[in-house]
Amino acid sequence: MTRVIWRVHKQDFNLIEDLVRSALAAGSRDVYPQKVLEKLAGLYSPRLLAQRPGHMIVAEEDSLILGYARFETDHDSLYLASLYVDPAVSGSGVGSTLLAGVEGFAKQKLGVPAPRVYASALLNAAPFYRAKGYTTSRAFVSDVDGVPVPLIPVEKTLLS
Repeated sequence: MTRVIWRVHKQDFNLIEDLVRSALAAGSRDVYPQKVLEKLAGLYSPRLLAQRPGHMIVAEEDSLILGYARFETDHDSLYLASLYVDPAVSGSGVGSTLLAGVEGFAKQKLGVPAPRVYASALLNAAPFYRAKGYTTSRAFVSDVDGVPVPLIPVEKTLLS
């Protein structure tokens, strides 16, 4: 059974980096050039993960990390900075489990009647978010250390 772990330890960072690299290679290679994938993967080095603000969670089964998410909050909304799933278990509900955990956090901890969850998602992730009730807007290009990366805004207001 997959469970969400709310405390990510530094010793998990290498595993998270490997998971993100695998997820990008498997799920995004038909959408993004290799240069973009390498730049995005570089954002998840253990050194950089240790510096990231916000909350990090992983989905785990039998002590294996199957998915990772990071998010930040302000007074009435939650920014989902990243969500990645091991491609070996893609489509098995791991991403849904992580997203449900993030949404549950927003409902419980933000203290507002209808918190908003939003993200700037990779283009290939848009169908996943739409299936979970998120609306999408027109894609835009973000500059990631000098590399243009097309992203799509996704957003959902969580009702009680």
